[in-house]
Amino acid sequence: MKTLKKLGTLMVVLFATSVATAQHKILTLEQLPAKAQTLLKENFGGLDIAAIWEETEYFSQKEYNVTFNDGSEIEFRSNGDWKEVKSRTGNVPANIIPVAISQHITKYFQNTTVREIKRRKSGGYEVELSNGLDLEFNSKGRFVRIDD
Repeated sequence: MKTLKKLGTLMVVLFATSVATAQHKILTLEQLPAKAQTLLKENFGGLDIAAIWEETEYFSQKEYNVTFNDGSEIEFRSNGDWKEVKSRTGNVPANIIPVAISQHITKYFQNTTVREIKRRKSGGYEVELSNGLDLEFNSKGRFVRIDD
């Protein structure tokens, strides 16, 4: 029983240490994955980048974060795919938003724009509109529900 307690304590300490040792490393644009660089250049070329950093957490899973001077942010997965795009002063660029989601918003939520979009790891999307509504879509871009 004592051995089991020691093992349990050791596991907790190791997990806490791995969480506590999350690292943030400042990067340049050229150090991002190629996919991320392309997306930034094609969609955010007019915005000034305030900071780019790499986060390494939970057993070396890397993520990249880009913050712009206007407060907008983009998070990328380790392969360069965008994970989350937040616009603070404008809208999320239209060509980042999947076509089915864009069509649904145009049809049912006229006069609104996308302020934030998240791509869930399990598939699907969460979208925040300029009117404050949060929408959920499946991995094919089909509307699931309004999230309250």
